Amino acid sequence: MNNWLHRFHKTPALIILSTEIILGIIISFFVFHIFWEMSETVLAQEKFFFDASVSSYFYEIRNPLLTQFMQFISFIGMDGIIIASIFIPLFFFYKNKKHEAILFTVIISFGVLLNVVLKAATQRPRPDVEAIAVAQFSSFPSGHSMNSFIFFMAIAYFYYRLTRKKVSSVLLFILAAITILLVGISRIYLGVHYPSDVVAGFLAGLLWLLFVLVIDKTIAFFRLFRTN
Repeated sequence: MNNWLHRFHKTPALIILSTEIILGIIISFFVFHIFWEMSETVLAQEKFFFDASVSSYFYEIRNPLLTQFMQFISFIGMDGIIIASIFIPLFFFYKNKKHEAILFTVIISFGVLLNVVLKAATQRPRPDVEAIAVAQFSSFPSGHSMNSFIFFMAIAYFYYRLTRKKVSSVLLFILAAITILLVGISRIYLGVHYPSDVVAGFLAGLLWLLFVLVIDKTIAFFRLFRTN
């Protein structure tokens, strides 16, 4: 009887976890399809219809003040993330959140490694324009865009996961989305990425984040299912 009641009380949590896993898988397949199509276009050395027009717009509005702002945003999208990624796991450990610390470290560190692998696989040249920033490696997908998506969305996710505060979590997700978008725009403005590089970076970041979280929730599902 007690065993049956225990399983009954676990049912809502199992339903929530299974729903999140299924939704994560469905979204992942959809995102992967789009990213794969974009990658094939890049490998075939074909152009995206929106690259030239979007890039031209941002090149035309360049001015000294806006350039300083975009350089600052670009700094946040890489160097700022690297610095913060060192201290955030330490904060989790300090709060006795070992699982979150390890999960966050895996998400960020392997996300950076994945971007390097994708760049090496596609070998897309940088835009042939006067760049305002120094950039290394190939262009596709944008490392700043991918890493900033992973980092800021992971921060928003963990905040909700640990606090369950809905209003502040929504506000944080919105702030994260705005920051991510600005980082992507800064890379186009500075002339080191095509708009398609930025879009692909967002997609790759979303795909990687979903992949890790689906794995994490799947493990949690089976652990909960097997407990008496």
